[in-house]
Amino acid sequence: RAPQPGEVLAFRYPREPRTVYIKRLIGLPGDRIQLADQLSVNGQVLAWATTASQEHEARLGESSFRLKLGEASLGPRPLDFHVPDGHYFVIGDNLPDSRDSRHWGLVSDFHLLGHVLRVR
Repeated sequence: RAPQPGEVLAFRYPREPRTVYIKRLIGLPGDRIQLADQLSVNGQVLAWATTASQEHEARLGESSFRLKLGEASLGPRPLDFHVPDGHYFVIGDNLPDSRDSRHWGLVSDFHLLGHVLRVR
């Protein structure tokens, strides 16, 4: 089945395809991702910039999940773009400590392995 917004995916790391990464899918092809003072998908705010360490309940599609926020949690630079066909925007749930699409870019559908049912 097609990847769903908010679910956790396993994929080959685009910069080193022998390494498998697991991250949360937030941007499907055609989605607008905005990242400045807040992280939003198609105008829906998922997280905001903060220096205080805190957790935030987020909802995207049929999924609800908790995001950890804190200093530098939204990434190194502002973004405003549409996800191109055949690509996905992924993040880690621990935003201050995750290296993900905010840092190294999009995941191609070529690199997708599947959705994750459970992580221990």
